[in-house]
Amino acid sequence: MTIRVTQGTDNTLRAPVEGILTHYDCATGTTVDSGSAPLAINGRNILALHTTTPLYRTLKSGVQGTDVQALHDELRALGYAAPESDIFAWESVEAFNALADAHGTAHASAENGWSVTPDMVMWIPSRSVMIKECPVRMGATLQTGTDVMLAAPSIVGAAIVHDDSNSAATAATPLVAGMRTIGIGVASFDVTPNSNAEQSVEPLTGHALLDAIAMSQEYQAAAAGDVQATMGATPTDQSQSAMGNAVDVTYQWRLKEPMTVAFVPPAALYDVHNGKACVVADGEPRAVTIVASQLGRAMVTVEDGSTLHTVELSRANASDKDGMNAKACR
Repeated sequence: MTIRVTQGTDNTLRAPVEGILTHYDCATGTTVDSGSAPLAINGRNILALHTTTPLYRTLKSGVQGTDVQALHDELRALGYAAPESDIFAWESVEAFNALADAHGTAHASAENGWSVTPDMVMWIPSRSVMIKECPVRMGATLQTGTDVMLAAPSIVGAAIVHDDSNSAATAATPLVAGMRTIGIGVASFDVTPNSNAEQSVEPLTGHALLDAIAMSQEYQAAAAGDVQATMGATPTDQSQSAMGNAVDVTYQWRLKEPMTVAFVPPAALYDVHNGKACVVADGEPRAVTIVASQLGRAMVTVEDGSTLHTVELSRANASDKDGMNAKACR
């Protein structure tokens, strides 16, 4: 199945402190992940961190808010034992410091009142961002807020794209009803597509789903091609492509509850309408529901639950000499 990923504007990653750039792990087409340390200023590694609400104030014991909740959520997503609440506590300090110590980045200490401050992290807009441009060089003198990396557009939306280019046997076939499981990276997500959707795209929602797409190899490969395509474009073209650009990415999905199907030649089907059809099996018309068509075979379920042993092509395609095809199968 295809997911059409809508991208927002380009994102600029900025230095959280001033100083000399002493380490710079930046290359076009590579990624920066939340919880990594892609650069160092004055010899101190800088932690890249995604939070749904950027850190904008000092977080210390008792502080409450959406920024605290966002920090806790990301720390837990990275495998650290942060609280599930929106109140900053000692457990918050322990979780943040465990991450900071793993990368040699600034951490909460007695000197700063066991607090987490915005200058301890370089905020990134999603859990993984792809680098589009590296605007500075090793040894550069940076000010707080200096642009250090230009990231490709972040994901602002996604939608299932219904493929209407199937064979004649399934061209008028609605999507088989039922919950699907989409595999994205190591995660799985359950979705219930509209089996009778008239629209060609169907929106998907959820921060976890969008984050999983952003971190998946399938999306990053597609986005990398899109980034390379804009490298030679004019500034006007680049600015136009940066906003609302869409990338189609292919993932695998399956029915959450399996069903038993029979494979028949598409030519064996007649009276095809809205996903329903008839076949002549073992000399008798049978009502079937078309599930899909692949590699020259139609997948069908038999509505009365019986088994199809043989199907006839000549009856399905012949002129109605003996009235067999005129006989209703349902």
